[in-house]
Parts: sequence; structure tokens; C-alpha cells
Amino acid sequence: NVKAVEVVSDPGDRLAYMLRPNLPVLGPKFGAEVSKVRSALAAANPGEVVAAMRAGRPVELAGYTLAATDILVTVQPTEGYTAAEEAGYAALLDTRVTAELAREGMAREVVRHLQDLRREAGLDVSDRIHVTYVGDDALGEAVAAFRAYIEGETLALTMTEADPPDEATAFRGDLDGVSATLSVRKA
Repeated sequence: NVKAVEVVSDPGDRLAYMLRPNLPVLGPKFGAEVSKVRSALAAANPGEVVAAMRAGRPVELAGYTLAATDILVTVQPTEGYTAAEEAGYAALLDTRVTAELAREGMAREVVRHLQDLRREAGLDVSDRIHVTYVGDDALGEAVAAFRAYIEGETLALTMTEADPPDEATAFRGDLDGVSATLSVRKA
């Protein structure tokens, strides 16, 4: 679930490039000097080499002229990101989980479990319900932040922090790493 998309011409420090010689191409082209080309590539600024390749310009390194087909480029995302590149375009995904994202994830898990409880209780899809929940602060914060979402998705008329009533269908167990109890009963 992507929250925002940012289009940039330079990924900055979120992405690093690794350069390697394309040996099947460079071997016949440079023969015994391939090791010098390899050293020149290792010493080169990967960002500058990639920029030249993308612009369609040959790359000049240590007196050698290299075409884009002479160099293999690997995309390496920095910590907290994952990346993929194709045809000169890179897509980066920020994989860091903020407190807000963690609360949203827990709210989605609450919805999933409540929907499972609705099915287990044999409720119709249009039946309104009353919900109870018990858990730690993380669960309470998720419910407080996403109450309207949870109620809308599950058709809950009320959500009360309390132990489940005897007539309710309940779940007791792990909810996104939190020990929790959820229950539903028909309104």
C-alpha cells in the first residue's frame, strides 16, 4: 500500500550502483588489458558512469573508451529501501515502518480478525455488530487512530475496550505481536 509517489531525477543517497566489466564483451575487445579496465571501473564514480551511459555517451576511464554494453550495472539500495531497475529507470520503495504505519497495520489486522469472527458467528454481510477489544497500548492506539476505518469496514456500531460478553464470538491470541482479545456480537 503505497502512501505517496515521488518522481526524482537523482535518487541521492537512497541508491548506489555497482559497476562490473562485461567480460564476454571486454575480453575480445581489450585482451590482456581487461584487468586494467576492471581496476579503472572499480576506481570510477558509479553515479557519473551511469549518468554517461544513460545519456548515450561513451565512458572514458584511464584511457579506455567503454560503451554501455561493456559495463554491467547492479542497483544496490541503501538501508531502509528496496529497489528495482529496468531500462534506465529505478523504482525505490521505502521499507521503514513508522509508528503511524504500524498502527495502520494493526488496524487492518483488527479488521481481518473481526471479519473472521463475523463469519464464524454466522452473521449476514449487512448485520451491524458491537465490538469489544482488550490488548496493550499499541492496540488501543491503533483503535483510537483508525476507529472510523474499523467501524466502517466491519459495520460496527460500537467499539468498547472491555472483556467480551458471554454471548459474543471471541478471538484470543496474537494480533501483530500483541496479545489481544476481540469479540463481535450482533447488534
